[in-house]
Amino acid sequence: MLSAVSVSERTIRQWTESRRKDLEEERNRLILDLYLKAENTQEVIAERLNVGEATVNRTIENFLQNGNLAKMEEISLHTFTDMY
Repeated sequence: MLSAVSVSERTIRQWTESRRKDLEEERNRLILDLYLKAENTQEVIAERLNVGEATVNRTIENFLQNGNLAKMEEISLHTFTDMY
């Protein structure tokens, strides 16, 4: 026997927005991680992650323009730790 579960449209909207933001942040982290390894071109990153080159370029430009050095150091640490 199936029972109906009532979930409001607002709840669904909030969850999907939150999930979309989480996925976007993860994608951006991957883009920056691959970029900082310095062995990947923007074209290669775009193909690997199945996104447009413009998305890769925009992500890198936003990161560099915002001067988020703490995040850059964090990503660089993970990159070099993973390499060795």
